Amino acid sequence: MEWKFRKITDYFDSAERIAELAKIRAELSETEREKADADMREHIVACVRQLHKAKIFYAAAASVVDLLYRAVNTFSVFSNDILSYINVAGRTALSAFETYGIRIHYLTNNTFDNWFRPIEIFPAFFQSCGFIYICKHEIVKMLMEADGHRGAKILGKLFSLYEREAAGIRDEVISSCINEGLSYILLEMDGGDEVFESCFAPSKEYDIITAFRTDSPVDSAKFACGVAMRESANR
Repeated sequence: MEWKFRKITDYFDSAERIAELAKIRAELSETEREKADADMREHIVACVRQLHKAKIFYAAAASVVDLLYRAVNTFSVFSNDILSYINVAGRTALSAFETYGIRIHYLTNNTFDNWFRPIEIFPAFFQSCGFIYICKHEIVKMLMEADGHRGAKILGKLFSLYEREAAGIRDEVISSCINEGLSYILLEMDGGDEVFESCFAPSKEYDIITAFRTDSPVDSAKFACGVAMRESANR
């Protein structure tokens, strides 16, 4: 199989596509997989290099992240093969975009009928892509587990006891990402937008791409995107 696709989005344009490619990659021999990974990395970097010459560079970077977010919301089956694949394709894409002095802040305000996906699947997926994943509900889960409380039913019952502490930690992580120049995914599930206000601050060192999604990732391809150019005079 040829792993050099025509467009960078061909590597992650849907959950089905990611799962399919992950399965094919997992079935390769070790030597074949190393060759496939090298080809992917080389071609993804080349795709981003070409995009950097175009006016759509910033929009393309945001679109790739939105595709990843939409995909992780619709996997029917999630596996280590997917994490392994995305660790190559997704991480390479993020790293390639960041080479040109950008950082991506992906902000999303969505609700979920079940918390399993945002607190179990999202962290593993986005960390494999190279992002810092920030979600108050996941932080609550970690605080509860540190106190010996485990299980989805307990999480719902005790959430309010840990919410304030988790919100404080979330805000600290956001500030650290901004100060250290890290790309991140911020998921808010309470319906309020106040937490996003600090995320739009410009940087002296990087161009900040801020993508903001409130529409359902399952039903809509619509999201907003803006760019805050770096303040440094030496561009």
